[in-house]
Amino acid sequence: MNPTGQMLVAQEQQACILKLVGDVRVNLCKTFDEFITSVHVQGRDHVIVDLGEATNLDSTTLGLIAKLALYCRTEMGFDLQIFCPTDDVMQLLNTMGIQHIAHVERGTCLKCGGYTELSELELQESDAKQRVLDAHQILMSLNQENQDRFKDLVAHLQGQESC
Repeated sequence: MNPTGQMLVAQEQQACILKLVGDVRVNLCKTFDEFITSVHVQGRDHVIVDLGEATNLDSTTLGLIAKLALYCRTEMGFDLQIFCPTDDVMQLLNTMGIQHIAHVERGTCLKCGGYTELSELELQESDAKQRVLDAHQILMSLNQENQDRFKDLVAHLQGQESC
């Protein structure tokens, strides 16, 4: 297992399943963001995020999960379904408020095999900063606690943009 995290994808009838494995961090944010865009193009009517093998998700990854949930709801007309069997990761989701914009279930996804790894896309520093900023602004839109939690980071990143 890759200790830095992996993103795997599988298709099951009209569902697209994204499986996050290991410690998923900002280095995969471009890959994740491109996946979000591709979901609509694929014409799926159901998107599942399987967190059964995720050991940790950084705040940028959580922001991208929120972005995917909002995209599914507003652009595709259905709620993202998230399977999460571990208490630690479930607590992260709940702390961020993701349960308010997605259907979060305690348990594992039944899909077995047939996954393809999404290759980590090259990430330039300026692109990374913008994606991190966007992800955290999405988290801030979910609740007041996130606004308080990420306001300094967002202000710092916005200050760097103007340099």
